Amino acid sequence: MEDMLAGSNVDLADNDGGEWYSAEEQLAQPLLAIYWSLWECGGGMVADGRLLDLIRRIYCFGMSLLKLDVRQESTRHRDAVDAITTYLGYGSFKEWDEDRKIEWLTEELATKRPLIPADMPMTDEVREVLETFRVAARLGSASLGAYVISMAQKASDVLAVELLQKEARGQVAAETGTRPDASRSLRVVPLFETLDDLDAAGEELITTPPAALPSSWPRDRR
Repeated sequence: MEDMLAGSNVDLADNDGGEWYSAEEQLAQPLLAIYWSLWECGGGMVADGRLLDLIRRIYCFGMSLLKLDVRQESTRHRDAVDAITTYLGYGSFKEWDEDRKIEWLTEELATKRPLIPADMPMTDEVREVLETFRVAARLGSASLGAYVISMAQKASDVLAVELLQKEARGQVAAETGTRPDASRSLRVVPLFETLDDLDAAGEELITTPPAALPSSWPRDRR
């Protein structure tokens, strides 16, 4: 776990031949089978002891005991997306106006193809941002809470995070031989931290096409 949070490339399949529990239900199911088996064999008092306490703790606290939020400044996300669009020959993302940013981000969110080439050169700062999203995609919403955007200014700041999450989900799914699972994405929480940004935030999000916003956001924002 510590290696994953530090950004190391951890092989989840390398576990001495064993399997990883990635969700609380995976851990709870065999324990529940033992619990009911004990009851059927007349061992109800044993079942209702420490085993039942363990099952209750799993459902109360999940796999991680406490969910952690991930937080990064909006400029770091813009730099990462700018590096991608520049390398792909689309131009500088940071130089586009807001309408063009939203249009491109919305189109990319709707596609199923990978966006980031495996051999794309990048700075250490951009690599750190992308690796953070990969770690978050591996851990998922069962272990992590919200993805908080510091110094958010525009709706495109939210969509950029959604796109980077989508790309990370696809990369992790390809590595593990599974299908991308959007339900494991972190909810995105933009922080409008200056008075001007806060005053403009309502209009920014209201004028954003509903289809471009995360599915967890309310469709009627009037």
